[in-house]
Amino acid sequence: MALAAATAFTGRKKILAFKNGYHGGTLSFPSPLKEVNVNLPHDFVLAPYNDIAGTKAILSSLPKDSLAAIIVEPIQGSGGCIVGSTEFLQYLNTEAKKLKALFIVDEVMTSRLSYHGYSSFLGISPDLVTLGKWIGGGMTFGAFGGRRDGAMNMFDPRSGILGHSGTFNNNVVTMAAGCAGLDIYTEEQVKRLNALGEDLKLRIEVLLEKHNVNADTRKKVAQSGQTNGLECPFTGLGLNPENEVSPSTESLSISNQPSAMCISGKGSMLNIHFAGESEQSLRALFWHHMLDQGIVLAQRGFIALNIELNETHISKFVAGTESFLQRYAQALR
Repeated sequence: MALAAATAFTGRKKILAFKNGYHGGTLSFPSPLKEVNVNLPHDFVLAPYNDIAGTKAILSSLPKDSLAAIIVEPIQGSGGCIVGSTEFLQYLNTEAKKLKALFIVDEVMTSRLSYHGYSSFLGISPDLVTLGKWIGGGMTFGAFGGRRDGAMNMFDPRSGILGHSGTFNNNVVTMAAGCAGLDIYTEEQVKRLNALGEDLKLRIEVLLEKHNVNADTRKKVAQSGQTNGLECPFTGLGLNPENEVSPSTESLSISNQPSAMCISGKGSMLNIHFAGESEQSLRALFWHHMLDQGIVLAQRGFIALNIELNETHISKFVAGTESFLQRYAQALR
């Protein structure tokens, strides 16, 4: 809906999105993007995430007045919790205004990181914001909104030219759950949960140093999502089933070449990564190992902390990770 509003508002067609980005089932940009996919047939242009120079080169190559919107995740969630730099996101904000394109910030995942949304925390001013997941209080929910004097004015039923119909519109149960969730997830809870996440991230980093897991590769993966010299493989929602975790570890093999393990993300959004020849095997083994410890995380290594967690749970995760490092030390050094 946000992209449709942008093309209608600007009268343009091209949309700048970013490699490794994910904005829902029909807006997915793993790298490499397969020729046959389920993406909507918008005129997408893909740029490298967190790369101002690379993005500038792409924008410079576009025909004048052809760009309708720039859509970006402040942190690439399904792409591995790769944190967008403030400089990069502010650059996109400025360029969108300069090109008279709409700046769309996908906060479906990142809005949990700040009480007024992560955009507010970063000091950027998007024209449109997309929301979902947690603000539905556990129920199916999605929303978009933005400036009253901009594209959203086209949806005003009194004078607008666009409609917004849908099966899930005005779902009273979802609205009630969302309102209750907002009362529970207070500003204090947001800060507490983010602090738990930062503590977990720091303690995992300390463990990796302690067990002498390759520091240079860890830094590279955490900052850019690069593994094996390629962009972090997209494994969300089974779109790349060859990268998903095997239900059995019997057929997995560990290379004699050293691998690396790292953790990326911010606050309550984190992701464990592996790099090296045994990347996929180690990711699978880590998931099964943690499951044996009574800890469930996404198979791709994604960790979303919830408000039921406390310091005891964080310590349990750290202990489980250390036992994994001890068990597979040879493959990780």
